[in-house]
Amino acid sequence: MTNRTARSLVAVLSVALMGAAPLGCSSDESPAGPGPGGTGGTAGSGGSGASGGSGGTAGAGGAGGSVAPMGPLTVHSANPRYFATPAGTPLYLASTYGGNTLQDQADITTFDWPGHVDYLAEHDINLAKFVIRDRCQNHGTIAPTLYARTGPGDAVDGEPKLDLTQINPAFIDQLRSRTQELQDRGIYVVVMFFNRFDVVSGPNSWDASAYHPDNNINGIDGDTNADGEGKEVQTLPLEPAIEDLERARIHAIVDAVNEFDNVIYEVCNETYGDSAWQEWVTDEIRAYQATKPQQHLVGQTATWPSGSNDDLLASSADWISPEHDNDGDGDYEDNPPQQDGTKVVIVDSDHVTAGQKCTPVQVWKYFTTGAHPMCYEGWDIALADTHDAMTHTRSYSARLDLAQAVPQGDLSSTGYCLAQPGMAYLAFQPTDGPFTVDLEAGSYAVEWFDVTAGTAQSATSVTVTGGSEGFTPPFSGPGVLLLQGE
Repeated sequence: MTNRTARSLVAVLSVALMGAAPLGCSSDESPAGPGPGGTGGTAGSGGSGASGGSGGTAGAGGAGGSVAPMGPLTVHSANPRYFATPAGTPLYLASTYGGNTLQDQADITTFDWPGHVDYLAEHDINLAKFVIRDRCQNHGTIAPTLYARTGPGDAVDGEPKLDLTQINPAFIDQLRSRTQELQDRGIYVVVMFFNRFDVVSGPNSWDASAYHPDNNINGIDGDTNADGEGKEVQTLPLEPAIEDLERARIHAIVDAVNEFDNVIYEVCNETYGDSAWQEWVTDEIRAYQATKPQQHLVGQTATWPSGSNDDLLASSADWISPEHDNDGDGDYEDNPPQQDGTKVVIVDSDHVTAGQKCTPVQVWKYFTTGAHPMCYEGWDIALADTHDAMTHTRSYSARLDLAQAVPQGDLSSTGYCLAQPGMAYLAFQPTDGPFTVDLEAGSYAVEWFDVTAGTAQSATSVTVTGGSEGFTPPFSGPGVLLLQGE
């Protein structure tokens, strides 16, 4: 069957959402839970979601918070480095995720989804991520597959071939139920539409792709130039049949999760160098969800291998995930740039360090430069110290007025400072030893936070006439200084 013949099939066959029972419980129906706890010597505050973390080492846990709708999120109007809740409250997000949070891989231990959700809630990590794959095999057979496995004939993994006109009802059920579970716990989720690794060459990538002719019953071959990979399915202009299939796929995913408050969209994981295709997907998502009750934010990631962070900043995306150092735009691995509010920036370590340097110091650097950390950990969510840093930055974010606090690294000799001058300064020392902070005249309460130990301690208040003031942490290693006007 030719691609154009398959196109006619798409025109007459609806995308199957068979068996997708409505779940429909919105976040304002969720039971109230404890709010995020304080850090160190401060008491915890009430949570805005359905659950929150425990108190700091010397602090009390938060009291039960009133549950408010989680979203859909928007970009905060006064400080566009952050998202905003429906009440207009600026929101700092922190995330950790694995490659199998939504679809299991047969040769890898089945992902402990209930345990993962509990872990996120206990650590007040408020953002999850679903990596969506359309291929049938990665580390063994993927389940549930995006497309229904109807046959006739077997795909590369020995299971029935895929019918590209039918979205797998088991996939939709799992996507919806897991989105619902996260919403019930006050956790947001990034839902991905496409993945570059579904079209690159290799036995677990293009050879296993749904758009490879050996794996579908529809006569679709996305490798239109016969070079052994299918990057043409993520490059404009698309073959008409593939364009229709991708549009149907976008619509099916939007249909599945539109009702939920906690959804944020991501176009593709590191697509092949075509920003125009990402814009096309973004436009398709927005045009279709405009017919729906909820309007969710859409994000883009830097293209691979020669993408540009400048292109991302100039895109129509609501938020972006940058690459390490494309076009010289900041060293997101070791020296991340201060965000100016052009876009909300979620720094996904998969695009920066591939997880090996997703450290507590990086989490604090991103927080104090106005970005949001997201740690990719492969198949094992195990970086406990990094997760603790997310808990701590989340707690400190609740103690700052994020509508007004902006990154001003030049106020501290460390280069890392979130500040509302004259009101509050949060300076991060990523190494060790004394540093300075440039302060406006006034009196300030002093609190130190030891990043390694995860403990906080109050110190003597300071009164300054204004200008550069020296501070020496009462511990060794990375530390945080919080100064709040009295």
